[in-house]
Amino acid sequence: MSFYYVTDDNVSRDLELQAWVQDLHDNGFPVRDGDIDHGFPSSLNSLGELVEMLTRILFTCSCQHAAVNFPQMPMYSFIPNYPNIMCQQPPTEKGVVNLKFIMETLPTKRMTGWQIATVYTLTQFADDEVGPKYYVISFIAKSICRKDITYIISLLRLFQLSKKIKKTNILHQ
Repeated sequence: MSFYYVTDDNVSRDLELQAWVQDLHDNGFPVRDGDIDHGFPSSLNSLGELVEMLTRILFTCSCQHAAVNFPQMPMYSFIPNYPNIMCQQPPTEKGVVNLKFIMETLPTKRMTGWQIATVYTLTQFADDEVGPKYYVISFIAKSICRKDITYIISLLRLFQLSKKIKKTNILHQ
């Protein structure tokens, strides 16, 4: 970010950036009952604040989302763990639950199929997903950034190649 915002003043004077942050503050987060505010800033006054905010957004949209999203299939595909529907009311007294009651409470085969298909779909990569290795460098205005991003992309490609080589070596052992 320091390529684009050299000083803190550049951040605070960027009207589009400030309008975006204000919009996120006003419309992006709910204020829960009993809270005065949600804690998201209504403006950014320094490069450090901008970097902190963007880091949190990128982490939430990538790492945290992947950590929560992709492990769903093992949990949700075993229907007794998280049935999407219960076909009976919960028991009102202790000691009445037996295997027959549990089996009658779980979803039908059809509903189970819908649940597994839904979770499977949600935990897959999109067919047209584009990762960082396909980053279009021509969109980047400053040449100094192009150099850095080209370097990062080359490291990612080397990493991918290394993974392929290791996989091939394992298969041919």
